[in-house]
Amino acid sequence: MNKTTEELNRLWDATIPWERGIIALTNEEAEALNLPDSQPWPWDSRNKKIYIVNAHHMLHCVRNIYISIQQYRNNQTQTIAYPHILHCLDSLRVETMCSADDTLRYIPLNSVHGFRPGDGQPRQCRDWSQVDAYVKSHDPCYRYLEPGNKDLSNLERFKYCPSGSEYLPKIRKYFGYEKTWVPEEQDGPRELDW
Repeated sequence: MNKTTEELNRLWDATIPWERGIIALTNEEAEALNLPDSQPWPWDSRNKKIYIVNAHHMLHCVRNIYISIQQYRNNQTQTIAYPHILHCLDSLRVETMCSADDTLRYIPLNSVHGFRPGDGQPRQCRDWSQVDAYVKSHDPCYRYLEPGNKDLSNLERFKYCPSGSEYLPKIRKYFGYEKTWVPEEQDGPRELDW
């Protein structure tokens, strides 16, 4: 199926859950999983730490690389810093070598129709909905706002708790919001035209 550039940009920029993988784990959960120490979660720094789910980090990276390629192709200003792109490429290299996926991909005969090795080939995949459910159950109230803006306090990104969250009073107090304030749902950055 041929997709237009607009449809591809929408897919890469808006429909992949690349910004949802940051989670807040209790210290007990992190210890039970034998995880290294990590940054404290700002609204409960004594009891919770911040982690990022690897699959979401990989989606974040391939999205960044796609955006960088599209911006280069269209002679646009690069919005993702070169060191970040290099970090993402290295993460993909390490992930590929670590997973050592030995799936045998077929090679189409005289590929004149644009098919690439393995296109349409069945794969044995893990259940993404289980990963997604785990991430949602450890929501750190984080939204990936204004990447690259060094003037934006990181706390601005951690104030998107759901309306029933026990942390909203602390957030309201810190930011000086009214007692009825609840965060409006925020989209992440839109770096591509679609």
